[in-house]
Amino acid sequence: MRPVLTILLVATIATPALAQSEAFNPFQATLDRMPLAEAQPAIEAAYGAPAETSPGVAGSKDKSALILTIKTTPNPSFFLFCHERMAGFSAPVAPVQAGEIINAQTGLDKPLPDVYGTPDGLTVSLLDRALSVSYLGVGTPQSRVEMTYPLEVFTLFNMDELCAGLAD
Repeated sequence: MRPVLTILLVATIATPALAQSEAFNPFQATLDRMPLAEAQPAIEAAYGAPAETSPGVAGSKDKSALILTIKTTPNPSFFLFCHERMAGFSAPVAPVQAGEIINAQTGLDKPLPDVYGTPDGLTVSLLDRALSVSYLGVGTPQSRVEMTYPLEVFTLFNMDELCAGLAD
């Protein structure tokens, strides 16, 4: 498994650099439950101003949910907040950052990640499939690394459950 991850990381280092601050790590910000007042300026510095700020989520009973949507290419980036704390994201990340996160979540004492081929790249799934790291556009000028955490929120749209777990 290590050779596959090493190949993924070497390939991502060759991708064009994102116009993103290396200082902001959305995965760590989510794990730390970074306050909105601190996270939003860091997100804006790294990704640009939000195109949309959506208080509440359609179909959600929890009104503490907030989604910042930023127009990134080719897909928009989403940053989720519950009770004014960062709760999740789906956004491009710098290849070096992705490598550091993958390396911290893998090792002899940790479960092996799942690796899936996609039509234009690879997806590595870690933390019992809660964290998804995708290297997309392999071999093209549009190659990029995208990360989603927690993945279930973006596939099942269960904001109520996520926010309930973060209630004060």
